Amino acid sequence: MSNAGTSLVRSAVGSCAVAAALALSLSATASAQTAPAKEQPKAAAPAAAPAKDAAAAPAAGDAGKQSSWVKLCDKVQSGKKGDDGKEVKEEKEVCATFHDTIDANSGMTVVSAAVRQVQGDDKPDLQVTVPLGMIIPAGARVSVLSADQTEKIKAKQEIDPKDVKTVELKFTACLPNGCTAEVEAAPDVLDTMKKGGSLLVRSVYVNGQQFAVPVPLNGFGETLGGKPLDNEVYKKARGEMMTKIRQRQAELVEKFKAEKEAKLKEVPPPPGFKEGQAVTAPVDKK
Repeated sequence: MSNAGTSLVRSAVGSCAVAAALALSLSATASAQTAPAKEQPKAAAPAAAPAKDAAAAPAAGDAGKQSSWVKLCDKVQSGKKGDDGKEVKEEKEVCATFHDTIDANSGMTVVSAAVRQVQGDDKPDLQVTVPLGMIIPAGARVSVLSADQTEKIKAKQEIDPKDVKTVELKFTACLPNGCTAEVEAAPDVLDTMKKGGSLLVRSVYVNGQQFAVPVPLNGFGETLGGKPLDNEVYKKARGEMMTKIRQRQAELVEKFKAEKEAKLKEVPPPPGFKEGQAVTAPVDKK
């Protein structure tokens, strides 16, 4: 583990956890706060705690066993050259088991973690997407924390970095929604994730500040090995969640306007002011 990550930088992820329906849990945060790069705290980063205004959509099955991950699959066509040199099209199933952390105020993705599996390929990929503005050569790091380590972090207790499974990922693409880093998901990494309590996704902004956001691992193993969710069902659930976020945005705007108007009414009138009289700025005569 590098100097920047010897002690898992403090992160603060505030605001609410929003769960999309049908065993899909999409954590929502109002902001992912960062710590200056020069700070090297001994304690690991605290995991995010749901805010008081947390909202959750109904989930299928036992709520206590609700997964924070969702699995989607789709058929993708690709071409390759056959024995005769001609291009042959083949269709493969590509599955992604992922978790999105969503900003509850803007609806933007704060961090995304995924394991991608391609039919016929026994080497899945581990991918994370972080906001724009990171130092690309620095890449990203993902630390797999056990359930016990996660609880210690919540209690703001120190953990030994040597006991934390950490993998380094290289950035492969940047799109308007963020930059994606990936690495081959080794079997031991996946096994640790299946038994783990959370992931800590870290990177470094160009201004030197640290980006560190926790991702829950509850339900990861079952979701990875289970059947995929129907794409249309997921699309509907996510659409409903985004509608609620837009409603929240509108409510916040109205609340801001009301508070601004109330403050203006509290401002006392200038001396000698009479009702209906126009107020003009004093002229400085020199």
